[in-house]
Amino acid sequence: MQSHTTTSGPELRGSNITLAAITTPSDVTTRKTKIICTMGPACWDVPTLEGLIEAGMNVARFNFSHGDHDGHKACLDRVRQAAKNRGEHIGILLDTKGPEIRTGFFADDAKKITLKKGENITLTSDYNFKGSSKKLACSYASLATSVKTGQPVLIADGSLVLTVLSCHPSEGEVVCRIENDCSIGERKNMNLPGVIVDLPTLTEKDIDDIVNWGIKNNVDYIAASFVRKAADVQKIREILGDMDGKIKIYSKIENQEGMENYGAILAATDGIMVARGDLGMEIPPEKVFLAQKMMIREANIAGKPVITATQMLESMITNPRPTRAECSDVANAVLDGTDCVMLSGETANGEHPIAAVSIMARTVVEAESAVNHDSLYQAVRNSTLRKYGHLSTSESIASSAVKTAIDVNAKAIIVMSESGNTARQVAKFRPGMPIKVVTTSVQVANQCYGTLKGCSAITVEHMDQEQSAVDAVIKEMKDSGKARAGDPVNIHFTMIVSAAATAALRRAPSMVSKRSMSAITGVKGREIIDSRGNPTVEVDITTAQGTFTASVPSVELRDGGSRYMGKGVTKAVNNVNTVLADIVKGIDVSDQRAVDNAMLAADGSPNKGNLGANAILGGIALALNVATEPTASVEKTVDEGEDAPPDHMPEMQEVALAYPAKSVNTALERYISDYALSNSKNKQYWNKRATELITWDAYPYDENNYDGIMTGGFEFGDVTWFPGAKMNYKGYFFTGDAARRDGDGYYFITGRVDDVINVSGHRIGTAEVMTNW
Repeated sequence: MQSHTTTSGPELRGSNITLAAITTPSDVTTRKTKIICTMGPACWDVPTLEGLIEAGMNVARFNFSHGDHDGHKACLDRVRQAAKNRGEHIGILLDTKGPEIRTGFFADDAKKITLKKGENITLTSDYNFKGSSKKLACSYASLATSVKTGQPVLIADGSLVLTVLSCHPSEGEVVCRIENDCSIGERKNMNLPGVIVDLPTLTEKDIDDIVNWGIKNNVDYIAASFVRKAADVQKIREILGDMDGKIKIYSKIENQEGMENYGAILAATDGIMVARGDLGMEIPPEKVFLAQKMMIREANIAGKPVITATQMLESMITNPRPTRAECSDVANAVLDGTDCVMLSGETANGEHPIAAVSIMARTVVEAESAVNHDSLYQAVRNSTLRKYGHLSTSESIASSAVKTAIDVNAKAIIVMSESGNTARQVAKFRPGMPIKVVTTSVQVANQCYGTLKGCSAITVEHMDQEQSAVDAVIKEMKDSGKARAGDPVNIHFTMIVSAAATAALRRAPSMVSKRSMSAITGVKGREIIDSRGNPTVEVDITTAQGTFTASVPSVELRDGGSRYMGKGVTKAVNNVNTVLADIVKGIDVSDQRAVDNAMLAADGSPNKGNLGANAILGGIALALNVATEPTASVEKTVDEGEDAPPDHMPEMQEVALAYPAKSVNTALERYISDYALSNSKNKQYWNKRATELITWDAYPYDENNYDGIMTGGFEFGDVTWFPGAKMNYKGYFFTGDAARRDGDGYYFITGRVDDVINVSGHRIGTAEVMTNW
């Protein structure tokens, strides 16, 4: 990770920029922000495409406002050949034409026409008309009935401004006054500010392009032009059919209606494109930067990738160097939080396509060096909590992975993800170190490398090859000088475990396999006895892939009465089976936020007290997480050699696992017995505790390290509470509750809040910070 300056405190942008930051050459290999390049005649030969990839292109954009299927397919083949030659995962983006309005073609094969200020020009709805400086064709059939006298007409991103003088519906013509001198080419975009345009968001051409080119050629993204409402996104999902969810939809916000419905669109879409060209025609240009900042901020909080587009290095269409203002525009988009920046004419028909990508790559790296990523992590997390009131289960786990990587100064986060969702959640929290994604899907690899900030990707045939993939990533980092022997690397699946759990996870491959996403078909709760002898709730989540179980060993809603000294949980179980089960049935297991929100709404209280508080809601959430993508995340260190012992094993990290109690087998009992027999000093202790230990939701760990399991952490201000934690400290096993206060170490509590066991195994009366954890 490149960093020219060190910042502290809440600052997100570096305020201590030094002379060295200005004079030191950019290390473009640290770049996190992705670059999208529009394909066109300036770049569609293989050597130039390879040059774009080497300079920094992550995604190739195919603009279906121009060209035909055969021409785009020929270019696509060359892009994929260039990507293969360079060994990179290049995403493919289909940008729909949408309901845009364009001028027509010119007579006599003219490439440009010159218009003079003060002269009149007629716009005709006859799109077959070949235009001149006196009359231009327009693709909008209802033009003469939509505009009114005095309204502006903007052409070519506002380069040409016309004012309507008169409308003639019977002829389909509008007479306008030219407000500025301008030379324009054929088929330029036309905007009608303030006019409600009577055009569908998805045209017949768009549908044909998506079905007969996009799906057929297995593109990675659809950029949907002029999205005005969430229903527009849903329509595209219906058209994608079985490819919905595999091909990602990026909604282009280009008009006032889209801005007004932005929240609903953001919730429905996979990503956002801030299409500043047409948007700047619909709203005052001085407001565009505010719209950009707002849309990027909301997308960051939602964890949806966002692209900033239009005129970023426009002058480089003809000039070899950009203007200072253009570089500042690119840099400020990065500081706003954009995941991607996009080049249009600069690469499609510009004179310096490779130079444009190279300069853009260097510019974004400089902007990234001014970001305090540790503070940015906290800002994203806090903003999510303020907006939604809580993190979803997957967000909480991803947040913990990034926090762990920050705390141990990891050189990278390696993410195992088949769907790409886990990688997206980790990328949301903007870690300063690179994110290396391991996946079985080439399409997911393209998407992670293409638009997820800070992500690169490697593909494997099967997820049981993850160890070789991790080794390959670490070797690449060592060979490139990005990591040295002993450096920590955070390896993130959906869950987070300590390094000493790695071997146990290897012995339980079934626990780290992917379950396909599907709807919840059943929920069943039951009363069980936890490791402390207290009743608690265990929850089964059933989908088409099977039944998945989890429990949180703490329930605040007790039955009262004589059973278990009043601690029975039949009321809580009844709430699971009669209230929450019906609420979450039918929701896709991958949509954890929808499940969380549904349960919280059903409870209706600020502290989740009506239905049974954390254990019930948390148990369902954890079982859901197991059903979705129950892989794990471990922290690993870079070994000094292939057979080197793990000399740099880290101490205990935050853990969030949901292993059902039934998963514990006799291996743990055998482990305990063997340990007791071989350690006479502890024999009496082990005999006393063996019965309790075999009920733990855990696998045996190396007794020479700090290990443990914390299930279902819940936040109370700056304290994260883990009910039912288990801890092994050099052979001493404890069970109870644990808490972590940010910056203040861990507390480990057994039974009651005032019953704390410290690392030596002795009971003390008040909480003691366990600084060795």
